[in-house]
Amino acid sequence: MTTAKCLQATAHFDRGTLIRDMFRAVCGVLCALVAYTTYLNAFRNEFAFDDRLAIVDNADTDSTRTDWWNLLVHDFWGQNIESTSSHKSWRPVPTATYRLEHAWLGQHIAWAAHTTNVVCHALATAALAAYLHYGERCRASVAVAAAMLFAVHPVHTEAGTGVVGRAEVHTHGNCIVVLNAALSNRCCPFYLEWLLWRVIERQCALRASGGSSQRWH
Repeated sequence: MTTAKCLQATAHFDRGTLIRDMFRAVCGVLCALVAYTTYLNAFRNEFAFDDRLAIVDNADTDSTRTDWWNLLVHDFWGQNIESTSSHKSWRPVPTATYRLEHAWLGQHIAWAAHTTNVVCHALATAALAAYLHYGERCRASVAVAAAMLFAVHPVHTEAGTGVVGRAEVHTHGNCIVVLNAALSNRCCPFYLEWLLWRVIERQCALRASGGSSQRWH
């Protein structure tokens, strides 16, 4: 093959790759927008049920009342993790996000907390679309349909409309992001991929059965 033909083939490959990447990006943004608009009505909600126990009445979410260290030794509801009355649900990352929101806004504001949850769900949906598109794991139409279903599936309702559901949003979102990062470097063994999807499946099963709605008394 002559040099001219090689350059022409390379240019054609680059254009094709660019078009595919742009298409995947558009699909990801579209799926994220669907996930976001699905829960627009959540922005009008106030703090309800477990939101008040885990956020509004929890001293660990207020940097003016407790130290950051408490997030590591307290459960999700602000109780000492070693206490017999503790719920034993240790979730320092979601609690840290509530704390950062309070520090930034000066108080707990319901619409801001709901917005964070919905944005996280939208990002997780975009990450799922990227994962399905990567390496052409399935047809583009199937990838978009699966991501759309993930965006609007009622199993996400509690996590999308209840602020305490942020832990579940973080779980499946982070798992999908880790999968994307590992696959992009071609260093994701099958067992790791299987394990991460099992974590996501477990979170969805808990939500469907109401397991994530347990509260501390």
